[in-house]
Amino acid sequence: MTPRTAWEPYRPTADNPWDLRKAGHLLRRAGFGPTWAELQQAVADGPDKAVSRLLAGGPADPDFDRTSDFLASPRSLPAGTPGTQLAGWWLGRMLKTSHPLREKLTLFWHNHFATSLAKVRNARLMLGQYRLLYRHALGDFRELLRAMNTDPAMLVWLDAAESQKAKPNENYARELMELFSLGIGHYGEKDIREAARAFTGHRVKDGQATFDASQHDAGEKTVLGQTGKWAADDIVRICLDQPACPRFVVGKLYRFLVSEAEPHAPELV
Repeated sequence: MTPRTAWEPYRPTADNPWDLRKAGHLLRRAGFGPTWAELQQAVADGPDKAVSRLLAGGPADPDFDRTSDFLASPRSLPAGTPGTQLAGWWLGRMLKTSHPLREKLTLFWHNHFATSLAKVRNARLMLGQYRLLYRHALGDFRELLRAMNTDPAMLVWLDAAESQKAKPNENYARELMELFSLGIGHYGEKDIREAARAFTGHRVKDGQATFDASQHDAGEKTVLGQTGKWAADDIVRICLDQPACPRFVVGKLYRFLVSEAEPHAPELV
């Protein structure tokens, strides 16, 4: 797959027609598999309209929304709710959603941020994180990454809710660089130690993220070559400023949406 041919717009020809096979490929990659009616609609629409429909999503279904909201209500998710119930709720949304691309990218971001009820042990916090991911799934990665700084499930998952200026916990700073934004080889241990100081003071109280300024290290820090009295959002900005960041994220999108088997050339990314 060469960059030149890969990024050329697809235009149907007699030798390369828009047909059921191509429509099925698109709908499988950008969703969870089409119905026969959806396949026929995509073929009739043509490739441009089919892609536009995927990006916009179908009309909302009030019955689906009402049922989904009820099943995810506090009454339905009491303390100690098993993970299988929440997973079943999400699988139901994947099957019935009118916006499969958004739901599939929500799944991508959930894998990207790699949290689990196994440690969070609170279905409502995990549901809150799902809603955050869904809200940002097709949006600005900068805003999503910033929002994760104060997501209660993430704060619990990576022990950031216990980090204090006298003893900064490095887990979130490390995962931010290694898994969420840069990848291995684009930061050093000193960057992690300094960044960890910027994430001190965050807490979770009654299921909500709070900030205890008395436990935040407001001193000067040097992270990835930039020095200042950095706080959490500053570290996200510094990571996003690195040339490695877009390449890392796009590489993961390529593996998820295009191919896990065929390596992508740097020129393609």
